[in-house]
Amino acid sequence: MNNGECKLRKQTKQNFIQIPFIQLIHYIEEKAIKNGIEVIFIDEAYTSKTSCVNGDVLEVQTKKSKNNSYKPLANELKGVRAKRGLFRDIVLNKIWNADLNGAVNHIKIAFNSCFKWLEKFLFKLCNPIKLKSANDFLLFNSRCSQVL
Repeated sequence: MNNGECKLRKQTKQNFIQIPFIQLIHYIEEKAIKNGIEVIFIDEAYTSKTSCVNGDVLEVQTKKSKNNSYKPLANELKGVRAKRGLFRDIVLNKIWNADLNGAVNHIKIAFNSCFKWLEKFLFKLCNPIKLKSANDFLLFNSRCSQVL
């Protein structure tokens, strides 16, 4: 599809290939199994809306699966996306990366594990720092390991 702004040659346009989503999933699954990686399919409902620190995404999903008309309340989800890329925990009134929040919730669902230790390191999630080089990272990492 060309909206007039894209100035690509005909040959370049022919190289774009669309892959159906299901086919892509099967391709990734095939490659993972070939390399000895276990593939786990999870229900990702409410993973980006539920706080990974004090919200229980499994509880919300269980209520939803028992009753299809169930709509979780905001206080059950314990968080909202503040803006693009940021998640705000309503209970703790803290903000951290939304992708990280969703990823931790995915791990909770897949492995049914507890993340109580995450509360201990919450200050690191809420106070990101910018490191300009690998050397800065090594210095920061050594200071953190001394504190712990």
